[in-house]
Amino acid sequence: MVKRCFNKLKNARRGATCYDKTTESFLAFIDVTSIRLWVRHLST
Repeated sequence: MVKRCFNKLKNARRGATCYDKTTESFLAFIDVTSIRLWVRHLST
């Protein structure tokens, strides 16, 4: 299940390529993407 979660995070291009300049902005993007996946999971 953890591997599936990381795979879904990698499907977001910015998460997979790490183009963000700061650690804070990269981690914030991961948080937003995780919340989006969680909400999508709840709605199914």
